[in-house]
Amino acid sequence: MKVTKTHIKTKIDYNVQLEPIILGVILLIIGLYIEFFKTESISFWWCFLGVIVVFFGLWNIKTYEIEDDFFKTHRFLGLITKERKLSTLVSFKIKSVDFSMSNRAFFILAIYAKRSNYLRFRKVKLKFLDGATMRINENFIKGNTLNELLHHIKKHLKKNEH
Repeated sequence: MKVTKTHIKTKIDYNVQLEPIILGVILLIIGLYIEFFKTESISFWWCFLGVIVVFFGLWNIKTYEIEDDFFKTHRFLGLITKERKLSTLVSFKIKSVDFSMSNRAFFILAIYAKRSNYLRFRKVKLKFLDGATMRINENFIKGNTLNELLHHIKKHLKKNEH
């Protein structure tokens, strides 16, 4: 009997995450400007809000990986890993998201990337036996590896049904 090893790892598309990071840096600059030139107490809140927004952007930098019987999510530049056994996968649901009607979605992204690529994407919600869920956002993935991930997830789900 031949045992095949499965290993799929997505690449990070930084464009969506750069938007809150850029906004956070702008807020930090405003807070530092107020601190150095106006010396008002409100500068602390501008800086605090800027740091929170930057951390939110960094938190959303994530990759998805299928390695043998495990589905893994790596967040915060790979520092935090969450994993689940695919043998405990109960179901998954795919939801299409369409921001094409909104002219405000990803307004900074339009400056340096092709914005239309990020207005329509899919979100996948995986549900496991213990009730835990994991989510996959297609607009965080570089290239078209979501279809490959879904193929292996469907294969594991069929195997779990038997």
